[in-house]
Amino acid sequence: MKAALVGIAGVLASFGAMYAICMHAGVNASPAILAAALAAGLARRPEKLDLRASLTKLASLPLIALGAALVGLALRTLPVLGALLFCGGVTLSIWLRNYGERGSAIGRTIALPLLTMLVVPLHVAGAPGLGALLVIVAGAIAYACTFVVQRLAA
Repeated sequence: MKAALVGIAGVLASFGAMYAICMHAGVNASPAILAAALAAGLARRPEKLDLRASLTKLASLPLIALGAALVGLALRTLPVLGALLFCGGVTLSIWLRNYGERGSAIGRTIALPLLTMLVVPLHVAGAPGLGALLVIVAGAIAYACTFVVQRLAA
C-alpha cells in the first residue's frame, strides 16, 4: 500500500510540475502526460540509493525520452521508418535484458519512453524545437520527482 501511494505521489508531482511548465509555455499537455507515464514506470522498481547510478539515469532518461519522441515523430511522418526504429528500439531493450541486472535496467529505461510514445505521441504545434526541449525536461522531471518522493518515503 505504501509503495502504491509513493508511486502515485511521484506521478502526480511529475505531471503537475510538467503541466505548469507546459501552460507557461503555451503548449498542450502531452509532455506532462509523458512525464507522468515515465514516473509511473520508474515508480514500479525503486532503486537503491547510489549517487552514481542516480546521476547516470538522470542524465540518460531525458536523452532516451528525446529519442523516443523522434521515433514518435517518425511514426507520424514516415510510418515505415518509424516502425523500423520503434521495432529496433524495443528489440534492443529486450536483448539488453539478457545481460544481468544492469542490462535489464537499461532495457526498461529504453522501452518505457518508446511505449509511452504509442499512447501519447508528442505534438507541440508550431514549435518543434520547443517540443524537443519539453521532452528532455519531462524526462528529467519524471526521474527527479520519482527519486525525491521515494527518498522522502524511505
